Amino acid sequence: MPRTATTANDYWVGYRFTPRLIAAAESGVWVVESHLPLLARVDAGTRSVSGPRQVGHGDPAGRGAHDLLAAGDSVWIRWNDGITRYDVRADDERWIGLSAAGLAVGDAGVWALTGDGRLARVNQDGSGYEALGAPEVRRHSIAVGHGAVWALTWTHVPGGSTLTRLDPETAEVEAQLKVQGSPRQVLVDADAIYVRLWRRDSRERVEERLVAVDPNAVEETGDLRMSPPGAGGAVHDGIVWAPDTDPYAHEERGAPSTVRRIDARRRELVDTLEVPGWVTDMSAGPAGTWACIERRGQDHAVVELTPERAYTIELSGVDVSAHLPRR
Repeated sequence: MPRTATTANDYWVGYRFTPRLIAAAESGVWVVESHLPLLARVDAGTRSVSGPRQVGHGDPAGRGAHDLLAAGDSVWIRWNDGITRYDVRADDERWIGLSAAGLAVGDAGVWALTGDGRLARVNQDGSGYEALGAPEVRRHSIAVGHGAVWALTWTHVPGGSTLTRLDPETAEVEAQLKVQGSPRQVLVDADAIYVRLWRRDSRERVEERLVAVDPNAVEETGDLRMSPPGAGGAVHDGIVWAPDTDPYAHEERGAPSTVRRIDARRRELVDTLEVPGWVTDMSAGPAGTWACIERRGQDHAVVELTPERAYTIELSGVDVSAHLPRR
């Protein structure tokens, strides 16, 4: 963790803004801090940084955010014990007391996955939520897009997973698709739904697959092998932005890395970008494709990823001193 100084007795001495999650939206690029917690904004046009603003309960014990999403003038953050809805224009936030296992925002509204696997429709003004349907403890993750809610559910070995399209008004099942592999994540872009899965290959090694799904027919249209497993990434306009950072190669953490741009339709590598750090989170949206990076011996930063290069936006000027826990 970047600091200007450290002592054994005071964790917070010299503490710097440490990005955890990032969300690219019309209102800007939003970054939530790992430990305090704080929210900062990057102007996508000027690449200037403003903030930070304390969000959530401001728990100094370091309860980290699990999801950061943005749409319109709202920023949504999922914590262990609830959800924050931050109104960008009013500079105001609301707290929703729902301990959710997942959160999704899109054209069909704001949805959460409850602890018992039910879907919960969250009021867009942050005033509350309504749980719909029956519990389904095997539900792993959710997404919103193409006028529907999407749920990825684990099914017993060796079945794999089931992707389900649900009606956003009633949460009733509209269509289902069985896919081979253990569920990881559902991604949405303008053309397709993408399902991240883990499978075992012929040598019993774990590999990651990215399965493209037609959102209307709910049929598989493509299958990409992603390497290394667990590296994450984002999809925008049919292009997969895939970092080569292996989350289990701890000795390499913080080193410069490469992001590959892959055409999901043709299953072809388009080009690669050199990034001056280890990609820890990535978001693609109306403000472009952005990532948080960790760097050895330096403050962490965010980068704007373009087809030509990666532009680094330093966070060293973000002053957290007023938000540090007091003795």
